[in-house]
Amino acid sequence: MPTITEARPSKAPFAPFGGQSRRSISKTRHMWFQQCALRAWFGEHDPLPQTPAAPGSIVGMGIEAGILARRLIPDGVLIDCDFRDYQRVLDWTKSLMADPAVPAIFEAGFAADRVLIRVDILERMDGDKWRLCEVKSSTKVKDEHLIEVALQVYVLQRCGVELGDVQLVLIDPDYVR
Repeated sequence: MPTITEARPSKAPFAPFGGQSRRSISKTRHMWFQQCALRAWFGEHDPLPQTPAAPGSIVGMGIEAGILARRLIPDGVLIDCDFRDYQRVLDWTKSLMADPAVPAIFEAGFAADRVLIRVDILERMDGDKWRLCEVKSSTKVKDEHLIEVALQVYVLQRCGVELGDVQLVLIDPDYVR
């Protein structure tokens, strides 16, 4: 069973994103391919520079939903570093998981079988179990949400993370403050 840090391809150095080995794939790229192979190709080969998500855009609303969801566990720790520094993310995740004082990890990173993922919320449960929470800026469950969660569960299990619960966190359209 691979551990959190054993996710590197055996024949190539681990160099996620920016200099990523073609032997690894991110959850984002996997989801692009699930939705449209052409989208995946353009996502990989698009020569335009990446720009920050605009407020109100689909990506911007997703980021905002993730930020709001962090309020569910106020003492959780955010792994806030450049997504291209994946080894740092993996090491930081492993360190936080080993600290019993950390109730939850936001944007925890894992890699297994050459698949790289970031988990929106990884919440500590009783014993050695964890709750995976995937946050979506949607009001209903979509097929692609289930595929994404299934991929995360697969990677977490391959990394030896014992899951006690898996949740899809959605926007409640009936909520009134």
